[in-house]
Amino acid sequence: MAFCNTFAVDQKYVEGAEEPNEWYVELRRDLRATREEIAVIKGVWVRALRKWSMLVRREVGVFRRRLRAGREEIEPLRDDVKEVGSGRRPTRWPAVGEVVSEGAHAVGEVLSEGAHAVGEALSEGAHAVRAEMREASKELAEMREASKELRALRERGPAKYGHIDVRMPRDADDFETVCAQWMRMAGFSDVRRTPKGPDGGVDVIASTAVGQAKFHPSQKVSAEAIRALVGSKIERGKDRALFFHYGPGYTPAAIDTAINTKVELYQLDVESQRFMRVA
Repeated sequence: MAFCNTFAVDQKYVEGAEEPNEWYVELRRDLRATREEIAVIKGVWVRALRKWSMLVRREVGVFRRRLRAGREEIEPLRDDVKEVGSGRRPTRWPAVGEVVSEGAHAVGEVLSEGAHAVGEALSEGAHAVRAEMREASKELAEMREASKELRALRERGPAKYGHIDVRMPRDADDFETVCAQWMRMAGFSDVRRTPKGPDGGVDVIASTAVGQAKFHPSQKVSAEAIRALVGSKIERGKDRALFFHYGPGYTPAAIDTAINTKVELYQLDVESQRFMRVA
């Protein structure tokens, strides 16, 4: 019985669980995509605010430099102001008016340029954010529809086959017979084995499904075998593809491929003598 227990290694299902995990995997992908969209929106806001902050700091620095220059020009005129206070007309009195006029003009230019730069930054940032928000809204709407479909699929539930008992196969040829009998009990009333010879990866076939039976007691099923069954399903125009395995299980790449291509993976559990859904 120790040899039989090795068949349960790396099986990605919970004991007694009958529903496939496809809806759960798709839902996690949707949630991950939503988080990525939110991160993009936050990034746009952060970039816009950083650009606005840099422009404001730059314009404030220019304004401060001009103020310092204005102070340096006004400093020599203090003596003139003192002369005005003593009742004498200063020799450089016209220079005071010029400095004040130039200072006011410089301040006005700085404020105007700063306001213009800030307005452009805010406008550009707001435009980018609105565009990102529109795209994010479309993506969220699509994901909501997908979530509704997933919930409906879960509520409807897949066909439950965990109650079907099977006998232990004697060899690879007998395993194909066991798989055909299981499919017949699962509702594929017209299922039959394919003739001996090149079968294109199909060992059992029904009007709506194709199936492959792999009798490998010491070898895991690879992703290439899953893709071959997908090609046979498309070539024969079937709705479903079922992969049956008697052995140590499926490789992680094979399980991912099956989930992405909607191939149903079944593993024969030798202890319960039932096919357990892997993906």
